[in-house]
Amino acid sequence: MKLVMPLLGRMLAMPSHGRSGLGRSGRALAGFALAGLTLSGLALSGAAMAATPGNSKTVTGTANATVVQPIAITHNPGSVLSFGKVAISGAGTVTVTVGSAGSTSGGATFVAGGSAVSADWFYVSADPNRMFNITTAPGTISNGARTINFTTVPAVPAYSIPSGYILYFAVGGTLSLTGTEPSGTYNGNYAVTVTYQ
Repeated sequence: MKLVMPLLGRMLAMPSHGRSGLGRSGRALAGFALAGLTLSGLALSGAAMAATPGNSKTVTGTANATVVQPIAITHNPGSVLSFGKVAISGAGTVTVTVGSAGSTSGGATFVAGGSAVSADWFYVSADPNRMFNITTAPGTISNGARTINFTTVPAVPAYSIPSGYILYFAVGGTLSLTGTEPSGTYNGNYAVTVTYQ
């Protein structure tokens, strides 16, 4: 191949005198040079094709994650949703607001002098400025033989806490009496759940 390219270059540099300007040996040699160049080109083309991999392209993707402070709730020690002392003469209800105000309806009445009522209280810590929901479930109180149903309501159904703060919220409820409950002390519980939105 090294001999072909110089010969081809000299041949192209010669003055053009028509077909008769080149001798038979010159034309033959030129034909050999051109043929050699063509064959070499084919050889190179074949080698390049054999060495070229399939069509492929690689790009870089991106990924991320946000780690947030886990939400936590704590019952305030000593707090209780207290419906107070109630005398019943028939079906009725006892309601305690989140502001610890009590009221009765129907056959339920508070006993004078001993009917202190109170809302329950909880603490919540969470990722700053991230909204979360507060849900409180119904519950029951029991004297061991008889149960009484009650519903609950949180002071706020949803909230977000600024950085450096915690939420302190109350829970109120309504106790439903059938009027047939025996006297005694009733105790129970209920569930409070906080969930990020």
